[in-house]
Amino acid sequence: MQILQRHNKGAHLNTIERYYIYAEVTKNNHLNDEHNISPNKIFDALLKPPPAIKVPPPPPPQIRSHQKTHPNTEPTPNART
Repeated sequence: MQILQRHNKGAHLNTIERYYIYAEVTKNNHLNDEHNISPNKIFDALLKPPPAIKVPPPPPPQIRSHQKTHPNTEPTPNART
């Protein structure tokens, strides 16, 4: 393996590192290094599990009759009688 380029850490990488350290500290995991961790509402919001989505149950199936009638007509008597 060969090193292609060296680069110093930037502010974004420091923030990502702080986030993972904060996540471990909130789980009460022991870290070997001493860190000054202060409460961070943004990190807390990211670590909080999303709320459960309540899905309503599907409506019951509708029973359809096989006879087709128009709502404004009366049934006609049998013509063969």
